Amino acid sequence: MDLEDLQHNPVFDLENEQFLGYVLGTVVDADRTCLLGIVTRTRIARPKMIAPAESIHLLHDDGVIITKSGFRWLPLQRALWRAWRAQRRAGQLSAVCKNEKVGVVFDYGVAEDGRITTLLIQQGILGKSVRVRRDKVTKIEDGVAYLAADALAPKKPKKTPETAAAGSLVDDAATMFGKTLAKASHKLKLGARSGLVGKPAPWTITGDDGGVLVKEGRPLTAEALAVEATRGRTAELAGAVAGGTLGRSLAKRKRKKS
Repeated sequence: MDLEDLQHNPVFDLENEQFLGYVLGTVVDADRTCLLGIVTRTRIARPKMIAPAESIHLLHDDGVIITKSGFRWLPLQRALWRAWRAQRRAGQLSAVCKNEKVGVVFDYGVAEDGRITTLLIQQGILGKSVRVRRDKVTKIEDGVAYLAADALAPKKPKKTPETAAAGSLVDDAATMFGKTLAKASHKLKLGARSGLVGKPAPWTITGDDGGVLVKEGRPLTAEALAVEATRGRTAELAGAVAGGTLGRSLAKRKRKKS
């Protein structure tokens, strides 16, 4: 996931699942390539709030979960306020490899816990964009990111159909939201659908004839899981179950939109 993907995503409090606003932007320390915080706002006329990096519990394409410790009006967090303003003035980092400028850093890839893992580099105005791992950046100074000699080396051959199919299943699981999403994707990778039997159903599951198999909140059955699997909803179901009450509420919100 990239920082740009977080724009306008909803932000929730981990403790009481309260909606806190939408992501307005991020504060990044370009020299250390680390995420300092997330700037939020509920509406255009409302003041900007900020969640420091240590308050971030989970980053995801569907939303952000934070703890409210340190979640304050942006100007009250003086260091982050200055970093936010400096970032807007500084512009983009230049990327240099083998003593030649190869492009500019226009975005960052982040893990779910907020760690910056990759730099996205645009090679020229009409050039392609490439993703460079953070460990391939040797140093950053004076607005320039110096890349290792092999940072832009061609990628390895594509995966075989078998491994690609397995990876696709895990990727589908990873698109779902939840506090313990890694556990859900691990179960899907192993094909252990039985691990969901007995867990509370995040929504009411009906059969092909319209009859109710399992009501929302009741224990999931093997029959209900098999029906959802034929509809391609196993990953969504696992993510909602793994996320607990917050996962279920987010699943409902997503299903209403679709």
